[in-house]
Amino acid sequence: MALIMMSCSSNDEENFPADELLAGTEWRYGTFYDDDYLDVPPIEQVTPENVDLLDKYFPNVELICTAGEVNTTDEEEKTQGELPFVGSRAKLTFTNRECLYYSDEGISYTTVEVIRHYSQTTTYVAQNYTSTVNPYISLEVTKDAITLYQTNPYTGQQMEHVYLELDNFKHTRTWEETISSDTEESCINPKEETFSYQRNGNEVVLSNSNKKWIGTLDTDAWTLSFVQIIPEKKEMPTFSLK
Repeated sequence: MALIMMSCSSNDEENFPADELLAGTEWRYGTFYDDDYLDVPPIEQVTPENVDLLDKYFPNVELICTAGEVNTTDEEEKTQGELPFVGSRAKLTFTNRECLYYSDEGISYTTVEVIRHYSQTTTYVAQNYTSTVNPYISLEVTKDAITLYQTNPYTGQQMEHVYLELDNFKHTRTWEETISSDTEESCINPKEETFSYQRNGNEVVLSNSNKKWIGTLDTDAWTLSFVQIIPEKKEMPTFSLK
């Protein structure tokens, strides 16, 4: 009698037939850090108000003025907090034969931003112009303001609009921008579990020594909806394919 010896590796993950739909996929519920939920749009430079009025009625006018140096100061702003999620955030990662489940209740984070503040003072010279576009509109620079005047040609009544207020011919413009930002995060109550899984058509069963979930795979919306039946029956979150 011939004795045939056979050996079997305890880790035959690579030789296990891969599920054609689930193996190598990741499914998520909630929002994760790499989903860019903490992205902050850059702060745009502030420009003087009503600049369109000068462009419209005084296209060829360059106001006589002297622009001073741009001064800068840096300020560090720190934000701390927590971002909880309703029912937690979670993900399922399928290998050839196992499903790795990860969940947490949110994150705690610290964001440090360096804000650069700018200021520039411009000194204007007393002057006045009549619009080449509309002769009933004029501009005057005084120590208190740059003002637009509109005259009614029939009544002679004059209306005024303050384009820019001045302080003894001076106007200081301020703006700011974020020059650097860094965010650190840590998970709140993270949990990890490993399930074996089986798929029969659109039914997906996850199980381990403590739990059993029965799920439905929707290949139109690419979602996975589960109900836990062991140890007790309860609805689980619906996962979406990443």
